[in-house]
Amino acid sequence: MKDNQGGTTNNGRRNFVPQFFFSLDFTLKTFMLLLGLLSICCCTQESREIKEIRHLSGKRINFNMPMWTITADTVIHNADKALSAPVKLVTYLGNNSCTECMFKIMDAWNMISDSLNISTELITVVYPDSIENIQSLLKKMHLQNTLLYDVGNSYLKENGLDKVLARNRTLLLDKDNRVLLVGEPFNRHSLIDLIKKTTIAITDNGGKLPIHQDTD
Repeated sequence: MKDNQGGTTNNGRRNFVPQFFFSLDFTLKTFMLLLGLLSICCCTQESREIKEIRHLSGKRINFNMPMWTITADTVIHNADKALSAPVKLVTYLGNNSCTECMFKIMDAWNMISDSLNISTELITVVYPDSIENIQSLLKKMHLQNTLLYDVGNSYLKENGLDKVLARNRTLLLDKDNRVLLVGEPFNRHSLIDLIKKTTIAITDNGGKLPIHQDTD
């Protein structure tokens, strides 16, 4: 999915924006390498995207607002089960696009999730206008996604995501809901691979990113 502010080069190809995550556990060498990657981003659009990624990385995402878990047949007035997963890939779909379009995006997410072949809870925070419409489309498209209905439409604002680029509202979270990775993996094979490697690492480490130590 591409938001209205996505940049392109003169030949029509999208500018390359490196996706990465920052952790206090990174070695100094890794940190310097990431700074080098940042130096190649020179246009205004890239600068904004990188700045947002740096700001979000390591941030704890707040879910302490009214949220309902929606399936094709039920509405549960809490999100406890979904949020208890050790690894969560969370994205957001608001009511600024048609509901059916949102579900097509979810279907694309499912294909990516299946390709990872790892245990990751795929959560979509939604704020459309009709729960009944959501359930109808879930049945129609045979989707088993975990949907969290943002009852008060406060998720974005509470987490400072209301001003960030739409593609930077996709977050890989650990068991404490801290941000490990930022960005949409659509047509970004390197980011898909990074999501897979990071998920395996934190799953094997009980839901936390392993500590990286410099052995030199």
